[in-house]
Amino acid sequence: MIESIEVITNPSARLEPDGMAGILNVILKKKRESGFNGMVTLGASTACIYQNNKHNIFLNGYNGNLNFNYHYGKINLFVSYGYRRFAHKNGGSMWRDSWIGEEMNKLTQFNEGGNKDGFHNAALSFDYFINKYNTLTFNLNGHFGGMNRDSRLHSSTIHYAQADTTLLMDYDQTGNNSRKFKSVDASISYKKTFQTPGMELTSDLFYTQRNGLAVDWQNQDHHEGRDDYFQNTFTRNQHRDASAQVDFVTPVGNGGRIETGYKFSYRSILQNYRFYSGITETDTAEDVSQRNDFDFSEYLNALYFIYSNTFWQKLQVQVGLRGEVSYTISDLKSIDTVYRYLNYGHFARNFFFPTVHLKYAITPEHSLQFSFSRRVQRPRFHQLNPFIDYSDKENLTCGNPALEPEFANSFELGYMLTKNQTSFSTTVFYRRRTNLITRNTELDTMFVDGEYLPYTMTTYMNYNKSQNYGIELFFSQKVKKVWKINITGSFYRNVIDSDNLLDENLSRDWSWNVGVNQTFTVGKDFDIQLNFRYRSPSLTAGSMGWWMNGVGQGRRSANYRLNLGVKKGFLNNSLVVSLNVRNMLYFIPKVRQMQIRSWQNCAVYDEYYEPTADNAYYSYSVRENQGFNISLNVTYKLNNYKSRQQRSSDDEEYSGEEM
Repeated sequence: MIESIEVITNPSARLEPDGMAGILNVILKKKRESGFNGMVTLGASTACIYQNNKHNIFLNGYNGNLNFNYHYGKINLFVSYGYRRFAHKNGGSMWRDSWIGEEMNKLTQFNEGGNKDGFHNAALSFDYFINKYNTLTFNLNGHFGGMNRDSRLHSSTIHYAQADTTLLMDYDQTGNNSRKFKSVDASISYKKTFQTPGMELTSDLFYTQRNGLAVDWQNQDHHEGRDDYFQNTFTRNQHRDASAQVDFVTPVGNGGRIETGYKFSYRSILQNYRFYSGITETDTAEDVSQRNDFDFSEYLNALYFIYSNTFWQKLQVQVGLRGEVSYTISDLKSIDTVYRYLNYGHFARNFFFPTVHLKYAITPEHSLQFSFSRRVQRPRFHQLNPFIDYSDKENLTCGNPALEPEFANSFELGYMLTKNQTSFSTTVFYRRRTNLITRNTELDTMFVDGEYLPYTMTTYMNYNKSQNYGIELFFSQKVKKVWKINITGSFYRNVIDSDNLLDENLSRDWSWNVGVNQTFTVGKDFDIQLNFRYRSPSLTAGSMGWWMNGVGQGRRSANYRLNLGVKKGFLNNSLVVSLNVRNMLYFIPKVRQMQIRSWQNCAVYDEYYEPTADNAYYSYSVRENQGFNISLNVTYKLNNYKSRQQRSSDDEEYSGEEM
């Protein structure tokens, strides 16, 4: 059972500084029921997508979960099994004008696709309470399943040269991607408390092993006289993650507290890729030059120290410092190229991550708060992998093994009011990011059958820096026990310095968003929740081309969401029925579609655009995502079952109940 949820935008030094988003800290009520208890959940959902000029409704998922707990004396045992089957459909279109010198090519693409995925999850957890001061916990989790994705694409390229037009490329492409995976997670945790209240020692060992195989094929049926084309790829992945961590907390002085700890982690990812192509499926041959054997390893050592105290019963202070040494190796074996990265440059800038949190209570109802944290965003595996994805030959993607970490300094100053059933807060913030990791798209040409054909290449790169500043608001009001409303909103400025790589209109932006969540209690164990969210048009690293390919620089249309949830409890809340309706505004075209404009070396006006350099492009794409999802879940609790609380190696994990 959830006791409270804390939104932490500037985490303390105890948590890893990786990532730029906030953290949800879910605090569960600590209560153990003796004997046997359990919970069974069954659910199903439907969805809708607009394809072929009509709305198509389909069964997109079902799930089942079994959870059992047995507690007796010094033993606390949890066993669970779950299965989830779901489907997703998408579609879209894209138009792109490309200029190479004085000649222009116009690309038009229409695509649709979908996937059917199934996952099994099994878990075993065991607590052994050695005595009132010492506890051992063992966790073992297994995950396995598969994904199957189908795609259909029509692509046409027309070449314009003075008054003549030539059909360069026109084909229909079908494709399929199937993946199978299995993984095992294991952990051992030890917790020791002391006679001194507040003193605590914990240590954790985590290990994860994941293996996967992906088989992907595409078949192109050409209509302009070129040979048909077939390609087949095989990708094997092996992931290994291990970490060891120890944390110690002790009270000091008059109401003070010290937290300190150490963590070592190791991550290894090995990918083997093979590429086969030909005119038909029966005559394919391996292209050895496309082999991609990529081995990635990361070593991380971290130490942290935190001191907190309260002065004059009004000022709460927490200061912390985390030091990290990271070392990564990216080995592209197929071309015998190794990239190594060790924290370099100015020592304090790259190794240390300080945090400061201050809260001053003006009165019991009014308070001021200030926080500062330094964070880092390390490149992900797919961002480093230099393999080029040829699944859409007009829109290629690849990683960048020379990518460096991104750093951020975040400042926040806020005011909070809490009075009876009313809460209000306003926060002004400023975030400065350096070595900004982002996607970037550039136009290039390839020589095919005696002609130069344009294409875009999207990869990851480090821009110089960016600044974000703005204001966030939060308001919460509870009217007796029947109605509660939460309103959140933010208004902010985004400024990117890319050393003139970006157009001015793609590096400056004002954005805002608002969310309204209302909960109505209409009877005993009977709640209705209505949630609305709006995000204004904004800069994006959104989508271009078909399926998984994307564009780096662009502008995205506004996003709307209206969701409804109904939850009713029966049999003293042992039986709970939940109905959720998402994207209720889906049938409005402006709402369901994601529209993205992207360009390079173009002057863009309200009604038209024109190139300003020899190599330029302008694209407009529309995404049709599935929506209007209706899901029904039925949960039965035996003997007042309580959810399992586990320590995790991922501090940004969110665990909670959906209405």
